[in-house]
Amino acid sequence: MAFCDQRGQELKAALTKPLQPTMTDADRKLLMAAVVEWDTRRAEHLNALCKILQEPSGLEATKLWKSRIESLREALRKFSETLRSTAKPLEGPLQFLQSNASADDKFINALSVAIGVAEARDYMVEYLSIVRTETKNLETKWSALQSQHASYHAQETAVIEQVQSIIRQSAAQARDLDAKMVSGIGTAITTTKDALQALPEGTPDKIEVPMNNELVIAGLAVDLFRALKVGIEDQTSRFERYMREETGSVLFVFQDVREDTQQFIDKFGYRTVLEKEQMANRLLDAIIANGATSSGNKTDAEKFVEAARILIKGHVNNAKNTWDDFVTKHERKFFGPVGPDISKALLDRDQFENKYRNLQAENLQELAARWRSNARELWGISFSGIPPHVAETYRNALKDKMRDLDTLLRDPLLTRFGDGMKVVVENGMSMIVK
Repeated sequence: MAFCDQRGQELKAALTKPLQPTMTDADRKLLMAAVVEWDTRRAEHLNALCKILQEPSGLEATKLWKSRIESLREALRKFSETLRSTAKPLEGPLQFLQSNASADDKFINALSVAIGVAEARDYMVEYLSIVRTETKNLETKWSALQSQHASYHAQETAVIEQVQSIIRQSAAQARDLDAKMVSGIGTAITTTKDALQALPEGTPDKIEVPMNNELVIAGLAVDLFRALKVGIEDQTSRFERYMREETGSVLFVFQDVREDTQQFIDKFGYRTVLEKEQMANRLLDAIIANGATSSGNKTDAEKFVEAARILIKGHVNNAKNTWDDFVTKHERKFFGPVGPDISKALLDRDQFENKYRNLQAENLQELAARWRSNARELWGISFSGIPPHVAETYRNALKDKMRDLDTLLRDPLLTRFGDGMKVVVENGMSMIVK
């Protein structure tokens, strides 16, 4: 059984009924040939309409549908003019042609009005292409963002590593200076004691106090911690600059892409496909309602609509699968709440906090406390055996240096560095979750 051939069978059956008084055998033969031709062309065009809906690519369905309807009308026109060359056609043949041509014209009109089905198909095919392209574009943008972030992250990490290096080097130098200061002052005190003991009893105990070396060492200590402060402040500025640049480039682009993606979703969300499917189904139902002008046309309309509905559903399913793939790859990345893995991929706050904790583990807190204590106690050196004014001379000579050093060591360098890190990282995070 051919596709949608019930109308043709119906017309042929009508011509094989007992001979009507106003229809001759010649008329019957002529009309039968016209029916066969019309049925052939009609089935051909209905098949073509289904193939138009079936095509998985191209956006010409609407145009092709309209063209097929015009061709179908032309075929019907030829059928309706079967008796045109007959000089005086009888009433029977004329009535047969006129009534059936009118019925089939309504059937064609129903198909013509349903051009929106082809439009729905075009939309779905274009939808597939657009969503697939957007999926690839976002994958490319994500790769670029990760690459840019990796570059900035390397610079930001290098800052922390530089601070670690500064602290390690400063700690080593400070320990060395500490040992030299203790040794130097101890040696100086011993020298002073020896000099005093060599003097005759009763000789005034005013004696030159050897201080130059210790003053140099103390000055170096001050310079060391002053350089440490400047070095860490410089690295803090670098870190903040890199984070500002990343916030203004990588994270800004990420935020911008998310906004664009949301606009894309608002325009091309899967619900639009469902709306197009519903519209197409209403139009297909209307073909049955308005095109069922005879038993044969009704049956053919139902078969055609069933086939068309299946073809449209195929495009709907393809659209759904494509949309689901888009969602799987990019939800919580470029739309919806930002996933923790995405946030971590763009800005790993925990990593920075861990690095800062490691930084604190290597810091100078203990050493600084010792220096501050030594600055007040003058490194715990015993002044017993020498006149009080000699000890006071040491204290007074080193007092200014110790005051500078004490002030420097009281400056919470690492705390300020950590606070600076926290602020810029939080600003970056706000760009991600905004």
